[in-house]
Amino acid sequence: MTTPTPAPGTPRTPRPRRRRGRTALRHFVRGLSYGTGLSAAGLLGYWIQQML
Repeated sequence: MTTPTPAPGTPRTPRPRRRRGRTALRHFVRGLSYGTGLSAAGLLGYWIQQML
């Protein structure tokens, strides 16, 4: 059975949020990537300072 179509001009109801886990995982991976890049840049800068 399908839901009836709403009358024209009625606002749409927001969909329930079901993808919180996926969104949290994306944020975690993004933060991990930024942290890894920052660490690599810091180590590279430290190594360059030691070589000069």
